[in-house]
Amino acid sequence: MAITLADGTTIIDQVGMSVAPSYIEGTTPLPQTTTNKEQSYERKLTWMNGNCIDSDKNISDFSYNDGTSNPQNLSSSAVACGAIPSPRVIISEVAWAGTLASPDDEWIELYNPGVLDVDLTGWRLVTDSGHVDVILNGTIAAGGFFLLERAHDNTVNDLPADQIYFGALSDTGETLRLRMPDGTSVDTANASGGSWPAGSVSPNGSMERYSAIAPDDPSGWATNLGTVTWNGRDAANNPIHGTPKQANWAFFVTPTLTPTITPSATITPSPTRTPTASPTLTPTPSASRTVLINEVAWMGTIASSSDEWIELYNTTNQDINLAGWRLVASDGNPSINLSGVIAADGFLILETSSSVFSNLPPTIPTFTFTGTLNNAGEILRLYDPANTIIDTANSDGGSWPAGLASPGYQTMERRANVADSATAWVTYAGSGSIVRDRGNNVIRGTPGDANWATTVTVTPSPKPTATKKRVTPSPTPFAHVVINEFLPRPGFDWNNDGEVNVYDEFIEIENLGPINVNLSGWKLDDEPNIGSSPFTLPSKTLKPGERAIFFGSQTHILLDDSGDEVRLINSRGVVVDARGYTVIKYPDQSICRIPDGMGYWRFPCFPTPGNENSLTGSVPSSPSGKATPPPSCLFADTTPLDFVNAECHSFGADMWSHKYWDDQAGPQNEILVPDDHSKWQTFVQ
Repeated sequence: MAITLADGTTIIDQVGMSVAPSYIEGTTPLPQTTTNKEQSYERKLTWMNGNCIDSDKNISDFSYNDGTSNPQNLSSSAVACGAIPSPRVIISEVAWAGTLASPDDEWIELYNPGVLDVDLTGWRLVTDSGHVDVILNGTIAAGGFFLLERAHDNTVNDLPADQIYFGALSDTGETLRLRMPDGTSVDTANASGGSWPAGSVSPNGSMERYSAIAPDDPSGWATNLGTVTWNGRDAANNPIHGTPKQANWAFFVTPTLTPTITPSATITPSPTRTPTASPTLTPTPSASRTVLINEVAWMGTIASSSDEWIELYNTTNQDINLAGWRLVASDGNPSINLSGVIAADGFLILETSSSVFSNLPPTIPTFTFTGTLNNAGEILRLYDPANTIIDTANSDGGSWPAGLASPGYQTMERRANVADSATAWVTYAGSGSIVRDRGNNVIRGTPGDANWATTVTVTPSPKPTATKKRVTPSPTPFAHVVINEFLPRPGFDWNNDGEVNVYDEFIEIENLGPINVNLSGWKLDDEPNIGSSPFTLPSKTLKPGERAIFFGSQTHILLDDSGDEVRLINSRGVVVDARGYTVIKYPDQSICRIPDGMGYWRFPCFPTPGNENSLTGSVPSSPSGKATPPPSCLFADTTPLDFVNAECHSFGADMWSHKYWDDQAGPQNEILVPDDHSKWQTFVQ
C-alpha cells in the first residue's frame, strides 16, 4: 500500500506485506499469516503519545496485533502525535578553576539530554564579559557530551577534546551563555553573574549540574566531591576532579545547601584564588522504581536457552543516566555494571549477546552482559550509584513467579508499576512480538514495547453518556482466577475411589478477585498442542476466595512425571495463568503457592486439595469401607507397563524402598550378596 500525491507517482508513505512488495520501506516486509484472523498492524507510539514512529523501515515502525485490534474512526477520540522535541543542549559542567596541573587548564562540558543528535554548527558559547566567545562546530549525539578544552588538547590528556577554545573564565564569577545560531538563548551557567555557585580552587573541583532539568541557580549546581566518581587525567597525569565526557557525579546526589555566604560591601581582588562557598552534598537514594525491572526472559528463546534477556523501563518523564547503576543476581551471576542513558518513558534491553534478536528495532537501545540466570529462580536487585535498591524481581528467592521454558519460552512480565510480589508478574500469553530470535522464531514476549501483561487485568469503564457529562474513567472489578496447587504424581487415594492411580492427580484453582466468576467456558490444559485434550470447566460460580478441585478422573488431563505444564484459559481463550515444572521424583509432592493463592510458587508442597496450601503434612488414612491402596511405585507414569510390573508388583516393590535398603545395609551402607557362581564378591551399596 502507498499514499501518493495527486500525480499518482510521488510517494508520501508506503508499507509492504508480501514476499516481493511493490511498495515497502526498508528491505524486510511485515510478516504474513496464512489464516483469517482478527489481526492488524499498527504504527508504534513515540515521543509523548500517538502512532508516530517513522524510521523508514516498516518492520521497525509497526506492531502486530492478534486478537486485540482496535480500529478507530472519526468519532473516536483523537490522539495527537507529540511534536518532535526541539534541540536541547545544556551546560553540564564548568571547570573554571582549571586542574591540579594548572589553574589555566580550564574546560567546559555540554550535554544533550534529548533523543535526537544536535548539529552545533553556528551555535555560540559566550560570557557576558566577552573573555570567552566560542563559535561551536560539530555534532553532539543524543545522550552524549561535547568537551571544550582551553588553548590545547592536553587539559584532559587522555580524552580528546571536541573543540579547542581561547579565552579565560573569571575566578570571581561571570555568566556563561549557550545560544543557537539565531541568537536564541538555550541555557546559562551562573545567570546571576555573581560568584560561581559551585566549584573549588583547592582541590580544583569542577562545577557540575545536578540534573538535566536542574535550574541555573545555586540549588542546581554542585562541587564535584565524588573522589571515586572522577574521569580523565590532567596534563600532569593527576586525576581530573570532575567528570568530563561522563555522567555528572552530581546527577546521583541530592543537594543540601550550606548557609549562603554574603560578600562584604567592598571586594578587593586578591592575586591568590579563594575557594568559593559550595553546597555540601549528602548522597541519597533514588526514588523506588524510577527504573523498573520490567520483563525477564530467564528461559532464553526458542533458538537458544542461553539467549537470555532482561528489559528495564524508565517510569519517569526525564532521561536517567545509568552510570554507576548495577543489576545483580542473588548468587552473583550475573552482576551487571550498567552504563548509558535510558530515555524518559523508554526501555533498555540487557542481552547475553548482540545476536539474541534478529530484527530488534534500532530505536531500542541494548546492553550486552555476561552471566546466566538460574532457571530454578533467584533474586534480581537493581542498585543506583548510592547502593540503594531501586527495584527487585522475585524477591522471595524461590522459583520464578512467572515465565515458561520449553516449548513456549514465554517471558515473565511486570503487570504494572507495582511492588515486586508474586502477583506483580504474569507469564506472557499473547500471540508473539514482531521481534524474532536468532533462529527467526517469534519472541514470546514484548522486548522494547509495552508489556502484554498490562492488558489482562483492567476492564475499561463505560463511555460517557449522550449528555456529555464529564465521566472520570476508573477501572472496574475484574476476574482474577489463578492456579493455586497441582499434584502430578499421587501416592495416595486423593479422590477417594479406592485406588491409587493417575486419576488421583488434581489441579486446584482459586478466585482471588473481588467478584464472583462463572467458570462456564473456561478450560484447564497441559502443554499446548501435545498431551491431554483441554478440559472445559463446568458451569460453576466461584465466589471470591473460593477454591475448586479438579481430579484427573474428571478432567482426564494426565500430568507427566517427567515434566509438563498446567494452564488455565478463560472463556475468551486467553491464558490467564500457567506454570511449568520438571521431573517429579517422588509421589505426593505437589506444586503450590505459599502463602495460599497470592504467594510464590514452591516445590515440594504437601497435597492439600480444597484446603489452604502447606509445605508439610501427613497422608490421611483411607476412608472406611474402601480398599487399602497398594504401595506406590516411584516409577514415572510414562514408564512402559512391563517395567512397572517387574519392579513395582509383589517382590519388586521393595526395590524402591529406601528404608528397606538402609536397614539391611547397616552403618556401612553396603550389603554382601552371596554368589557361588562368581570368583568375585558382589556388593550392593
